[in-house]
Amino acid sequence: MIRLFRVFIPASVVALLVSEILLVLACYTLALFLLGIDPVFYLWDENNYWKVFVLTGLIILGLYFQDLYANVRISSTILLTQQVCLAV
Repeated sequence: MIRLFRVFIPASVVALLVSEILLVLACYTLALFLLGIDPVFYLWDENNYWKVFVLTGLIILGLYFQDLYANVRISSTILLTQQVCLAV
């Protein structure tokens, strides 16, 4: 258990949160490669990195508001898919 803001959070939930943040950032970076855009030029030279960070934060916040971090076990894959699509 990790204590954050006087609240005990399971380490598995923190690991899930960090891995999802990295996964969403990796997806947007991969999309830049597939579109043939230089990621360094697009993200840093044109100062668009903050847009990707804000969008990633909003997606993670949407996943949080769908209560996907409350119950880590998957009961239905169809329900999970619907909740993730709604968050995105």
